[in-house]
Amino acid sequence: MKKDTLITALTALLLSVLSASCTHNNGDIGKIFGKWKLTYIEATDTEKPETGGTMFWSFQSSTVFVQINDGSHDEIGSYGNFRLADETLFLDFADTDYPNLIPGTERQSEWQLLELTGKKMTLRLQGHDKGYTVWHFTKW
Repeated sequence: MKKDTLITALTALLLSVLSASCTHNNGDIGKIFGKWKLTYIEATDTEKPETGGTMFWSFQSSTVFVQINDGSHDEIGSYGNFRLADETLFLDFADTDYPNLIPGTERQSEWQLLELTGKKMTLRLQGHDKGYTVWHFTKW
């Protein structure tokens, strides 16, 4: 086999292997896929929640993973389910083996999606009173 033919065959094989790999289990979930870092929270007519450290949310398939790093390399995490429909993000942390790490929320919560691009996500959470919080994330 000629050297050029061998290189072409190996390149084609490598490209086919790379194109077959997939991190989007069960299909493409859109721009929400991946890891998001909470950059800041705005509070209107309600107390601003404290996260206890740097917070990340990761989305894949129908699973959400919330992770908090307290700055000393200690991390805690919790798994739940999510659904995005009609500009609303539904979060469900039904498994009591995992704590709900999102302050000011119940195990099931609904978030109004204000913005979702490839780099930014902004969510609004209505409080139990007339107040609300706006959570700003950047793609990590």
